[in-house]
Amino acid sequence: MNPKIIILGLVIVFLFNGTGCSAKESSSSGQKPIKIYEESNLPQRDSVSNSLYLSRRNAITRAVEMASPAVVGINVMQYVKVPVWDP
Repeated sequence: MNPKIIILGLVIVFLFNGTGCSAKESSSSGQKPIKIYEESNLPQRDSVSNSLYLSRRNAITRAVEMASPAVVGINVMQYVKVPVWDP
């Protein structure tokens, strides 16, 4: 079939079917509008943040907390051996 006839047929179907693009909302249907976003739940977020903070406490932080007046600083070093690719 001719592509022009197919396109013309689709345009006619959309015009008479009422499914064309429209910016109007139909409030007479009695349905609640669909939310396209999720509202934040701050108390839940605070509890997640608090549990994350508590899970990050380790032996070093507990030792520093107990001996905090005597501790001046803690340095942590990590050595990583990286292979050299020389072409």
